[in-house]
Amino acid sequence: MGMQELTLETLGEVDHGKIAAAFNLLLQRVMLDCFDRPGDDKARSVELRLLVSPMADPNTGAFDGCQVQFKLKSSVPPLQSKLLSMDADKRGRLKFVPAEEEAEQEH
Repeated sequence: MGMQELTLETLGEVDHGKIAAAFNLLLQRVMLDCFDRPGDDKARSVELRLLVSPMADPNTGAFDGCQVQFKLKSSVPPLQSKLLSMDADKRGRLKFVPAEEEAEQEH
């Protein structure tokens, strides 16, 4: 098979399907986070960037093709705890009551 035009439809055929597989993996990651934390309504994202740099023939300076690179990334909202009250000593160390002891104190 000869050269093929790069389109969204042919992206799965580039680099033995590695770019499409990476996109699918990142999409799965953000969807699993949606299922894990449905109460966090912040947007998740999957980004696919295509970087294209022209190449010039070293002898003539004429266009001689392109270097192409795909960059993929995903983002999910950061994980965070509830606000916790802690004490501190004069040496700058934080002190807390372990959860087990805290539960005993509540009863």
